[in-house]
Amino acid sequence: MRLGELTKNLASSFPGAKWTRPQGFHITLKFLGNIPSGKVAETARALGTVEAKRFEAEFDRIGFFPSGGKARVLWVGLGRGAAESKELYDSVESALSPVGFGPEEREFKAHLTLARFKTPVRAPREIADASVGCPSFTAAKFVLYKSTLTPGGAIYTPLAEYELG
Repeated sequence: MRLGELTKNLASSFPGAKWTRPQGFHITLKFLGNIPSGKVAETARALGTVEAKRFEAEFDRIGFFPSGGKARVLWVGLGRGAAESKELYDSVESALSPVGFGPEEREFKAHLTLARFKTPVRAPREIADASVGCPSFTAAKFVLYKSTLTPGGAIYTPLAEYELG
């Protein structure tokens, strides 16, 4: 099952959800917030020092943030490739530290956000931790994006792309 198909299957269970558009699908390694324009090039150069290998990955389960009865985010998480994505995350964290980006406070969990809820929802047992059966893919690059928020959803503009070795 592909991610677009998965979201269509889940849509009837969450009629008030704001669904991520397929062109917005991504795994966030590190959210940088508003970067002053003078610091973008320095940030891009720092990310160019990241060394990581390509890896095979596969989304394998559905989850909610936070877990329990007040979920605001529905996501799909990596099973295969989770360890490699954590290594890539750690390398990104190390590369950005000298540029002034502090470590993330929350534990990294490789996931793709499928939907957000304005009003918190209780995660149905039959959906939480359900297997998704998405095809595997090769993680071959990571991207520094500029995010522009619009009423129709975020628009992501690539500022720099980095091939994984």
